[in-house]
Amino acid sequence: MRPEWQRHRLSQNRLAEAAENLLGKGFRLALVAAHDDSAAYRIVYLFLAGWPDRRVELECSVPKDDPTLLSLAGLSFTASRFEREMADLYGIRCLGHPKPRRLVRHAHWPEDWYPMRRAAQPSPKLDGTGHFPFVTVEGPGVYEIPVGPVHAGLIEPGHFRFSVAGETVIRLKARLWFVHRGMEKLFEGRLAGGAVDLAERVSGDTSVGHALAHCLAIEDALGMEISGEVHRLRALLLELERLYNHAADLGALANDVGFGLAHAHAQRIREQLLRLNDAITGHRLLRGAVRPGGVALRALPDADALRRIATDIAEVAELTLHNTVVYDRFAGTAVLHREDAHALGCLGYVARA
Repeated sequence: MRPEWQRHRLSQNRLAEAAENLLGKGFRLALVAAHDDSAAYRIVYLFLAGWPDRRVELECSVPKDDPTLLSLAGLSFTASRFEREMADLYGIRCLGHPKPRRLVRHAHWPEDWYPMRRAAQPSPKLDGTGHFPFVTVEGPGVYEIPVGPVHAGLIEPGHFRFSVAGETVIRLKARLWFVHRGMEKLFEGRLAGGAVDLAERVSGDTSVGHALAHCLAIEDALGMEISGEVHRLRALLLELERLYNHAADLGALANDVGFGLAHAHAQRIREQLLRLNDAITGHRLLRGAVRPGGVALRALPDADALRRIATDIAEVAELTLHNTVVYDRFAGTAVLHREDAHALGCLGYVARA
């Protein structure tokens, strides 16, 4: 661990005060993770801030015979979600949580089966009769549109329940986690280098992001020093991954409001970027490029090609935003205010906006 990074082991009674102090200093709660140690469950709260890069870990333990934890949901929305996930996967109850309903667990999961525990047995026979209690909106002209969990597109499964009146969405409830695979368990027992291949497959369109996170963890644990050149090349790979995803997102947004022309152009640009990825790394999704301690590239991107693609994307964005139907459906829809974005822990271009 770097000298500027800190780790503190606390009792549950001191946890809330320490967390509130860090949040007040501008840190954000990036992760809450449970670890099944031999004698107890160890809970790690990871707080991040930058620039410069700052990291503080708060740790506490809960006994296995009474796995209860004082909730931090009153301080942080992100804490509330992580706590619900721990309850579903480890059976750790968070006392004082305002909404302790399940998050990951679906109704067909057997009671008292917590798959992330060391002693967890293989998945038992699942009961398909469970029902999720969706909130129903009633009133004149209100009707429901159920979408998923199986989609015609390429996104992973998710069930979305829209309550609408005309084109106005009154309420939306998303039910996700249909493909929870227990990736943490799959990593156990793998060699550090070989596990990078698994990290690249956590999510197909985020191969670089997950591989880099895994490599950084390995390098941190081993105290490896990484050169500035490697850091710059990794940043380049992250940007290439961001580009083809954002090109696809631009088209998907337009397609969602019925402007298929922009979607077709965005897919064309995405294909150009995927071919560029293949020329640089030998893989359209940039797999195999990030390795522990370094990177593996075949070439650097053509600057002229990137400029042409940037011009192309700008034209598609302008075409989309100047379409009156698109503008009518975008303007005033799902506005995320600054304070809400901060409370939700938004990142990337959403946070920057």
